[in-house]
Amino acid sequence: MDYVNRVTLEINSQQIEDFDSFTEGERDLAGQVKLMNKTGTVKLLERPACSLEYVVPFDTPEFDFAKVIGGTITIDYGNKKRRTYTGVRTAKIGATKFGDDKAATRSIDFFAEKILDN
Repeated sequence: MDYVNRVTLEINSQQIEDFDSFTEGERDLAGQVKLMNKTGTVKLLERPACSLEYVVPFDTPEFDFAKVIGGTITIDYGNKKRRTYTGVRTAKIGATKFGDDKAATRSIDFFAEKILDN
């Protein structure tokens, strides 16, 4: 089992590391096609995606995720393994969640052009 050591979003030479969790997006590999007398399958174009839980800063302005186009997200597993999402664009900015003793967080969904494993 891998553990995430650090998550970094880089956009326009700025690095953001205020993330609480990372979720890898689902990957659809095949889809169904209706045919005359049966159902066939077709290979789907991979559309990499991920979601990050952003910790909303208490005393500084929060990062404007609406402007993320062409960014890079790097997931560092701490064991010399990395996964890099390139060509990242914000897909959805979620609602702010408030916990008992925790900081406020917001879920941010991203699309990417490619995933690279190093």
